[in-house]
Amino acid sequence: MRNLRAPLLTIVAALSLAVVAQPAGASSKQEVTFEAPRDLYFDPATRNQTFQEISDLGVHSLRVILTWRKVAPKASSRIRPSVDLSDPASYDWSLYQGVLDEAKARGFKVLLTVSTPAPTWATKGARDDVTRPSTTRFGEFVIAVSRQFGDKVSRYSFINEPNLPQFLKPQYVNGKVASPAIYRGLYDGGLRGLKEVGDTKPVLMGETAPNGAPPRTVAPVTFLRGALCLNTKYKRQKGCLRMRVDGWAHHAYARKTGPLASVPTRLVTIGTLSRLTSALNRAAKVGAVKKSLPVQVTEFGIQSYPDRTLGVSLTQQNEYRAISEKIAYDDRRVVSFAQYLMTDDAAGKGKDK
Repeated sequence: MRNLRAPLLTIVAALSLAVVAQPAGASSKQEVTFEAPRDLYFDPATRNQTFQEISDLGVHSLRVILTWRKVAPKASSRIRPSVDLSDPASYDWSLYQGVLDEAKARGFKVLLTVSTPAPTWATKGARDDVTRPSTTRFGEFVIAVSRQFGDKVSRYSFINEPNLPQFLKPQYVNGKVASPAIYRGLYDGGLRGLKEVGDTKPVLMGETAPNGAPPRTVAPVTFLRGALCLNTKYKRQKGCLRMRVDGWAHHAYARKTGPLASVPTRLVTIGTLSRLTSALNRAAKVGAVKKSLPVQVTEFGIQSYPDRTLGVSLTQQNEYRAISEKIAYDDRRVVSFAQYLMTDDAAGKGKDK
């Protein structure tokens, strides 16, 4: 069922903020982004309708997650195919081509998240498609992505929610956090790929989920420190060079209790974004990132009924979303805020936030 009422209220609420007195530090240039995979990818008629609906809401920015495994040649094989993996002709882009072509035609900005799961041949024989993907193979893939879609992309990010085992493993090894270092290698491979083809568009680090609970998932701030080669006291590890980071992407979902509810200190929700910006400030002091690194909330939404586990009533959904928009708008570090999704998740199939 198409959930148009909620997105409309979201955008109206966001736009209405511009006509009230602007709080100190609030950003008047915050970008609103949409993510609508099931509405955009499969049916051209639905795609055109969805683009028009998003445009009518005043939004002209889109996030697309491009899944490596879905386009890769012989993705289920353990044997790497004997083709040039940096050549776009080696891949099947049909799932994404129409979306990105239409986005360009309509003048949309696009954040392209190049992500796992990976083809089996890129995981060094792992039994799943997210365990230690090859940095070299990922870099080759990013080259192919840039050659195919670079003129349609405004900015990139690498790996969706890498602090969750659905997208990257192992999260821990012998009780110690492992996924940030694996992610850092993939991020570096992606940067090298872009450099190889002269693609200088901004690249966001992170795309972190808000939750984290050992030994299954890594908390966002813990993941941030590890990805930036910082210890618990924010001291830089020797021999770990600073990489280009043009912004930090985060999925600041709130819990069912709402955006202002108290949450454990390991979580970073929309109401506790200061935990993330404080960590970035400390990282900047030791030269791991630039000062006042911008934050992009690249996924956000409030789950509604009939999902009885994560969902709230439509009244609460609208209230929570308006509060969340206001929190983001008042935070000068937040330069973009995302609407996820256009169509409701099926009951019981919501995101594990």
